[in-house]
Amino acid sequence: MHLNTLTKYLTYQLYHAIQIVGTMGEATTPENVHDFRVALRRVRSLVKLYLKKTLPFPDKLKKMLRQSNSLRELDVLIESISVSKAPLTHRYVSTLRDELMETLITPGLKTKSLTLMHRYYDALCDADPNISKKEMVRTVMELYTHSMALYHGLNEFSTQNERHSLRIQFKNIRYGLEFLHASGLLDHHELLTQCKMIQTDLGDIQDLYNQISWLEKLETELPASECAPLLSKRREKLALRVATGSA
Repeated sequence: MHLNTLTKYLTYQLYHAIQIVGTMGEATTPENVHDFRVALRRVRSLVKLYLKKTLPFPDKLKKMLRQSNSLRELDVLIESISVSKAPLTHRYVSTLRDELMETLITPGLKTKSLTLMHRYYDALCDADPNISKKEMVRTVMELYTHSMALYHGLNEFSTQNERHSLRIQFKNIRYGLEFLHASGLLDHHELLTQCKMIQTDLGDIQDLYNQISWLEKLETELPASECAPLLSKRREKLALRVATGSA
């Protein structure tokens, strides 16, 4: 069956996510989790750009992505902790991550998530939306122009929610540009590079917020000699990033 360009790209990403879920278990690596989330987020972003009204991303799949947020946050936190400088904290957070993985990735959840993704895969193939090249390019470029204006308007008084929302918009733009490039519809390396840089900038700030939140939650369970310096360093770095926008 011949499918439209957008359908082929979306179903390929879903197929990739399905393959990863099939291999997930207690020993699932941070790379597996990240690759799964990226594949599914690509689908969600493109659906939001092009199919929000006609074939919306299933709420149950949104919930599954949200449930994996904590796991990804812990992976990033672990990576940021030096084993030599904070060995007890690193070991504690690593154990917490493994326990969360065991809780989240159960045989029942794997079966449910695979069923949901297969159903949405079939729904995309059945609908096979036909959107013109001009409209697909225009949609991404309009969001890019709007988001750049918001990004340049950020300052030290901008809230965490404003930054987080804008980060998601640039993620949608990036995935949109990657799709257009992979499909031969638009080749604009400069815009893609710029979006990646902005997404990284806003993502680093969000990671600091998340790390501080986790360390504050675990503060009473971690050795003060290790946790206090970790928190202090991240709070200082966050304040500097928000105040100056430095990389």
